[in-house]
Order: sequence, then C-alpha cells, then structure tokens
Amino acid sequence: MKRHLLFALVFVLTSSLTFAQAPAPATSSKGTASTWQQVPIPPLPPFKPQQPTRIQLSNGMVIFLQEDHELPLINGFARIRGGSRTEPADKVGMVSMYGQVWRTGGTKS
Repeated sequence: MKRHLLFALVFVLTSSLTFAQAPAPATSSKGTASTWQQVPIPPLPPFKPQQPTRIQLSNGMVIFLQEDHELPLINGFARIRGGSRTEPADKVGMVSMYGQVWRTGGTKS
C-alpha cells in the first residue's frame, strides 16, 4: 500500500513539473503571441430563404413546396394527423403497426 502511495505521489510531482516547463506559445514574426482569435474568418454569404408555397390537393392533403436550387437534392416529409392518442383502448399498437406497414410497402393481401 505504501509503495502505491509513493508511486502516485512521484507521478503527481513529475507531471506538475512537466506542465510547469511547457513551451511558450508560438509567436508571429512581429514577436506577439498568435492565438486562434487572429485566424481570419471569411464572411458568410447572405441567407435569404424563400417562402414556401402552400398547395392543397383534391384529397385534402396540403403540400408546402420550398424550392432551393443550390443543391440537387429532393427531400420530403409526410405528416399524418393521428397517432396513439386516437386509437381505441382495445387496439393499442394498431397505429404503430399501420405506420410501419405503410412505410415498407404493405402486404400482398
């Protein structure tokens, strides 16, 4: 036990001496210390998102279309009003099962 305590004490003393002798920060050609705050940061381009267009289909579904031609990506979300709060007490889990089957393509029958 004394040997472990001595080893820990020696380790603490040598590590504190190592930190005390750490090298000075890098200096620039003018002799001043250079820090991360002196790194030039270019200005960001202006952010001007377009207002989405609201489209209502004949079946009642509402689509919000927002075009962005900077990247060739297409992304979509479908939100369905409902969920576990609307399912009957005797059919707990039905909405979850319906959602999973609907996303994966359904069944053959």
